[in-house]
Amino acid sequence: FPKVPGSHAGADDRMLSMMFCGVTDDPLGQFADSYDGVKSAMIGIAANQSIKDGKRIELTPILEKLK
Repeated sequence: FPKVPGSHAGADDRMLSMMFCGVTDDPLGQFADSYDGVKSAMIGIAANQSIKDGKRIELTPILEKLK
């Protein structure tokens, strides 16, 4: 990968362009959708709950309902 100017070797600028300027080229299929966002949030929430309670949190049943 060529280095370009900017923070994180230019990755921050590319990411912001993808999010806010409508750049839609995604040849590797890496764009996250709203379901990916929900999964990410749920992992953080479950981790905090697990730390608090000391119990395992099973997300699979909840995620299957969202599909």
